[in-house]
Amino acid sequence: MKRTAGYIALAMAFCIGAGTAEATLIGDDVIVRHYEPDGTTVSIQVGVSSPSTTVTADDSDTVIAYGGYPYGYKVNVGADTILVDFDYLFDASGTWWDSYTTVVFNPDTSNFEVLNNPVAFNGLGVSGLDDSSGNPLQGVTVDTNMAGWNTSMLSFGSDYALFDWKGLSFNTGTYFNATLDFSGSTSVPEPSTLLLIGGGLACFGAWRRLSAKS
Repeated sequence: MKRTAGYIALAMAFCIGAGTAEATLIGDDVIVRHYEPDGTTVSIQVGVSSPSTTVTADDSDTVIAYGGYPYGYKVNVGADTILVDFDYLFDASGTWWDSYTTVVFNPDTSNFEVLNNPVAFNGLGVSGLDDSSGNPLQGVTVDTNMAGWNTSMLSFGSDYALFDWKGLSFNTGTYFNATLDFSGSTSVPEPSTLLLIGGGLACFGAWRRLSAKS
């Protein structure tokens, strides 16, 4: 009888190990956009592809996030990554501006005045990042050689991530890769696995009852 119980426990452990599913964005729809002068206003994107894309396991879902002269970059969202390619540039390098200039007429002086307006945000935003199992985004880790980048420029919520690049320089050799962490991403039992576990528990309970009578 003890050997039978051991077989049941071994079968249950096998079912749990073989039937788990990793948290992933594959098959999900996400939106990739560049925002400026804040984190909610979409920048003018001249001649870019649709910002909405369905995540695939390869790079066929890559979108042009920003294509306004003289800059441009592409983004590929993976199962748990956001990869930025700055090779899509009209110029070999550039700097994301941290202010914009406007000219206004001052009636008191009867002259035109040049104003430099600060930019609160100038960078990439990706939304729709809750994974295929509905797990919310819990953490974001960035690997980049973009000079001046620090974690204060990163913000994220349960289904979005924002990367503020204002004032930072880049070129075709710049890389910016983010790794996403979802709650429950270690292993999630599939429905078929739960049925097998339930069946194993039922068999174990029946064996215990028979053992008690003997």
